[in-house]
Amino acid sequence: PADNSVYLPTQDISKYQSFSFSDVIDGTVPQQMFKDKIVLVGSTAATLHDEVFIPNQNDKIPGVFLHAMTIDNMLNQRAFTPLASSIVWILLFTIIAIAFASKLFLRTLADWAITILLLAVIILLPFLLAPKMVIVPLFYLVLTWLVTVLAGSLLKINVIEDEREQLRSHFSLYVNKSVVD
Repeated sequence: PADNSVYLPTQDISKYQSFSFSDVIDGTVPQQMFKDKIVLVGSTAATLHDEVFIPNQNDKIPGVFLHAMTIDNMLNQRAFTPLASSIVWILLFTIIAIAFASKLFLRTLADWAITILLLAVIILLPFLLAPKMVIVPLFYLVLTWLVTVLAGSLLKINVIEDEREQLRSHFSLYVNKSVVD
């Protein structure tokens, strides 16, 4: 689609009628069943390996049902849309700000509590926005979190080491070096 919408299958396959090809050819299924309908011809035999996993289904479904659901979504205007890029950028900068601030200004336990909570919120975001038919770029959000947490941790270690070195140099002016170490 031109608007970057994605028509993901989410319905229950029991919604769609399925007939054996031989029953249709033999006339067992009345031709009236197909009047003013969209008809897809495909195999449901598991041995042909034309099966896929989709959301809301516990098992694989035949590929022809995937096509049926996609057509149904298109006809009924049920499309997932990507999260607006401006909102993604705001989320990325928010993740960076929170992760860096927690690393630099909080003690270790609070820092890691905020860090894990931030990751939990990032992971829950797609589930929270899915009912609104919005796709969240989870990979980029988690990658940003990971890189920021690693960089923040290294920066925190560096700051702590610098502070220790400053304390040693100040104390060594007044106390014996063996005591400072």
